[in-house]
Amino acid sequence: MREQDWIFLFVTFSTMVAGVFFPGLAEPMALVPRVTMMGLLFFCFLSVEPLDAWKGLRAAPRAVAAMAALKLLVLPLLAWWIFRLLMPGYALGALLLAGVSVGVVAPFFALLLGADFVLLLVNVVFTSLLLPLTLPFVAKICGSGGSFSLPFWDMTAMLSFTVFVPFILAQACRRAAGKLTESLLRQRGNWALALIGCGNFAIFSRFSPMLRQDPSLIVSALLAACLLAALLFILGALFSWRLSLEKQLTFIIGFAIMNNVLILIVSAEFFSVVEALMAALYALPFYGLLLPLQLYRRWRS
Repeated sequence: MREQDWIFLFVTFSTMVAGVFFPGLAEPMALVPRVTMMGLLFFCFLSVEPLDAWKGLRAAPRAVAAMAALKLLVLPLLAWWIFRLLMPGYALGALLLAGVSVGVVAPFFALLLGADFVLLLVNVVFTSLLLPLTLPFVAKICGSGGSFSLPFWDMTAMLSFTVFVPFILAQACRRAAGKLTESLLRQRGNWALALIGCGNFAIFSRFSPMLRQDPSLIVSALLAACLLAALLFILGALFSWRLSLEKQLTFIIGFAIMNNVLILIVSAEFFSVVEALMAALYALPFYGLLLPLQLYRRWRS
């Protein structure tokens, strides 16, 4: 991994630890997690021109629709079912992570591995805008048997506000302040790092008593995160087996590289430490997937 990636991992996990051991310092930061997510989405949308995304959608509508449908509807249901058999305590976390939008760094993975950059870029926007409708719907289906309690409309409203406000602000900024946009984009890595660090600190301070009482939660959550990453990798390969190598890599990246930080925020607000911890620890397999992706590319080529 690059030096920036190691810095990202250090900041991510050091702020988690700081939140657990110094929860009192985070008391004034109650609203920080949601602001953090909106800030990250703002920078994501700031780097995307909707017209380019629309052109990409028109160029390959079937591929875009297929990836979005699989990512937002099919994968969370499969992940839920498989985890109910293997690690039932993490089934909800698997559903949320598998069903969240394609991650903002997915197009950069595409550039590194020779996958379809445009298809992933379009789906970052497309799946993010559809997410407020699809994730609460899928979660409601899986929770209808009493497996967990879901505040359906609250979750839909929270996701809609969190996704659409940054989208509108980013596009307004692109059109009204070109120089400001360029300056923000040059510094977006530093901004993203600061936002993630503040969000982690605020979120994990909430869970401090539970994590300090039972540190084994961290080990089991990491195991669940790694299992989910392997499952999404395999499903991506299976669903795209007959396609070209470029498209295969595209589907694997689109399935496994997701917006886990958003699920960290959602879990902290609506669910429990189990889901939040699994979402946070997915950062390790998130970056670790680069090696098996490279090996898979060599094998298939």
